[in-house]
Amino acid sequence: MRPSLAELKRIMWVIGVVAVASAGCAKPSARAPKQEISDELPPWMTKGEEVRLEVAEKLLETENTIGALEILRAMRNEGYDTPELDLLQGKALRIDGMYEQSERLLKRADERLRRDPRPATELCVLYADAGQVGAAIAQCRAAVERDQNNAQAWNNLGFLLLADGDPEEAYEALAHAVELDGTNARFRNNLGLAQATLGRDEAAFRTFQTTLPRGLAALNVAVALERADDIEGALAYYERALSIDPQLAEATAARDRLRAILPPTPGPPESPAGEPQ
Repeated sequence: MRPSLAELKRIMWVIGVVAVASAGCAKPSARAPKQEISDELPPWMTKGEEVRLEVAEKLLETENTIGALEILRAMRNEGYDTPELDLLQGKALRIDGMYEQSERLLKRADERLRRDPRPATELCVLYADAGQVGAAIAQCRAAVERDQNNAQAWNNLGFLLLADGDPEEAYEALAHAVELDGTNARFRNNLGLAQATLGRDEAAFRTFQTTLPRGLAALNVAVALERADDIEGALAYYERALSIDPQLAEATAARDRLRAILPPTPGPPESPAGEPQ
């Protein structure tokens, strides 16, 4: 059974948000609170284009879209019209869920930055957010073609290929992402998911252990194996997770559910009456 993109996201129990990542490859777990915009601009907002774009980008790393969009609005009012403005505004609107407006700006940035991987990387995330897996994969491929050392794009490509039913190529892409940036926990967890999907459960368990407690590592392997229809393997790993951490409620519920649907294991054959056992 091929897992959908939504199911793959749900598999990663403790990783939280989408495994497809943007801007540093680790999406924050909570958005910065939206604040009222003052009419009086802070001093740094009157400085040059480069400084203000850097500030806007930093704000977007914490999903403070209101602050970033205010900077970009002020710059447009001053006559700035650069592809970087389109790129950052498109990203901000994507974070806010305004996909049509975001797509238009990101495509315009892409047309103006033909060799730059950033617009394609952002379009990949946009289409993944919108559930358009095929379009997202195409943009991720464009991003890695423009920059072979773009670990974020390789990670995103690999995760999406898992959703598209190509675990072998997904594994290669995710392994390459980890080779480029072995420090990123998200990349490692996605690689573990690919390993488990391919039936390399012990390798997946070792990979998950580099970022998670052992019980949760076993739980992640179990969920991935279940999604790959390896029910017996999944049950074994749910039980393994509980042997490590008996308090894992998710593992308990899943183990009991699978026990109920699996046929009972046959015992040893009975000896004929009167014969010694």
